[in-house]
Parts: sequence; C-alpha cells; structure tokens
Amino acid sequence: MENKFKISGVQRNIHRLNVSKNLTEMRGHFKAAVYEGSRLVVFPECSTTGYCFDSKAEAMKLAEPIDGPTVHSLIGMCKEEGAYLVSGILESDHDNLFNTAVLVGPNGLVGKYRKTHLPFLGVDRFVNSGHELCVFEIEGVKVGILICYDATFPETVRELTLRGVDILVLPTNWPSQSQLVAEHLIPTRAIENTIYVLSVNRVGEEGQFGFCGRSKLCAPNGMPLDQADGSEEKIITGEIDINEARSKRKVRVPGEYILDNVNGRRPDLYTKLSYHHRMPPHI
Repeated sequence: MENKFKISGVQRNIHRLNVSKNLTEMRGHFKAAVYEGSRLVVFPECSTTGYCFDSKAEAMKLAEPIDGPTVHSLIGMCKEEGAYLVSGILESDHDNLFNTAVLVGPNGLVGKYRKTHLPFLGVDRFVNSGHELCVFEIEGVKVGILICYDATFPETVRELTLRGVDILVLPTNWPSQSQLVAEHLIPTRAIENTIYVLSVNRVGEEGQFGFCGRSKLCAPNGMPLDQADGSEEKIITGEIDINEARSKRKVRVPGEYILDNVNGRRPDLYTKLSYHHRMPPHI
C-alpha cells in the first residue's frame, strides 16, 4: 500500500433541477482532477440536484433510488478514469427521501451515507434521517463521510476516528451565514482527531440563499493543504500521508512534551454523552 494518497474537492455552482447539466460539468471537473493525480474526488452536497426545495413532492421528482441512472452515470465516470468519487445526491427509497452521499469507484458502488443530523433548512426539512455512521476503505485508505450539518456535532467525527478513519470528507451546502463555520470547523475537527478533513462546499445562489464556498483540506495538525475562497469555482487538491493520520501520539520533545488527543481521552468523565441525555427545553 502506498502511504501517500492524492485527493481533490470540487467547489462548484450547482444548477437546481438540472441533473443532466450538473453531471456534464462534474464529468469535466472529475477528469481534470484525476489528470492531476487524484485518486478520490469529492463534490458538494446535493451536487446533482440542488438543495433548496419547497416541498417533499418537489424534491421527490429529482430523487432516484441508489441503483438509478445518476449513480450509474457517476460509476461510468469512475470506470472511464480509473478513480473514485463522492457526490451528494437525493435518494428515494420507496416513499422515503434521503440526503445521501455516495462513494463510487471503477468497480461500482463502494457505499452510501445518509445524512443523520438535519437542520430545518432547504430539502433537509423534508428528508428522513439516516441512522448509521460509516467507514469505507479504498486502496488501503479509510474514508469517513459526513454531510454538512453533521460535522457541527463533534461526537460524529470522534466516533469515526475511533473506527479508524484516515480522512473525513464532508460534502456541504453551507449558506452565507455559515462563513465562520466553513473557516474554523475543519481545522478544529482535524486537530481534535488527528485526521485529515476535506470540506467541499458550493458557490452561487439558489432561491433566496447564497452559498459561502471556502472549501478546505486540512492536515491532522489543522494546517490547510489547500483551500478556496468564497466565490470562485475551484478544484482544491492535496496529498495525504496515511501514517500522519494513524500516528495519534505526537512527541514534540522526547520525555518532556507528548500529546495524544485520542488515546488521552477520559471516557469516565463523559457519562452524559449518551443517546438518552438531552438538555432541558429552556436551555
């Protein structure tokens, strides 16, 4: 297994209700990133459909089952280029609607993740919540996937870290009001968990919302390897070192200065971090 693995994120505008145009543009971006050596290319949340829907019925017109034509098209891109991609889609499962991210490769669907934490915003007002956190492995690299709002809950990223992820990829549709989240959340989650974190946001406008861009790839020490600004379409790229993500114990000065953000935890002190404990409504 190679210890180095090149990854890209495609910050782009998304054309609401126009799956065909989105797929065509994504194909071009994917080819460009793979040409530069990336093995995994990540696109934003709801990258094929748009995000700002006014009803479940409207969204269901664009939603497809996981074995539908959109995922088949994404798999076709991967077969042509011999690489992997993650993209947000709207998934239909009978009468259920999910905000889903799929990981596909040259041999087909590797896996899917359904958004588990849902803000009252856009299509998330109408989708069903997912119930599982997932870790996938491609070419020896362990990849965790969350979607947008999920990552504001630190427990989700820590759980994936304890399951052994090397890199967390985060397709997002952060609106302009989330600019500080886009700027500060990614290095924070990277430092907390000593993993690589890649956020891939969109730009442009949809309905009454503008989107703040600021996609970012951070190393386990929180340093940005590449990032985009708030308005331009851009492919950001960086090389991750698997050993850096798996070496949790950091020796700064031998015998004097040693840190371990993961194995230094004190779970005995965190007893209220459970499914059953909720804050009182008035707080």
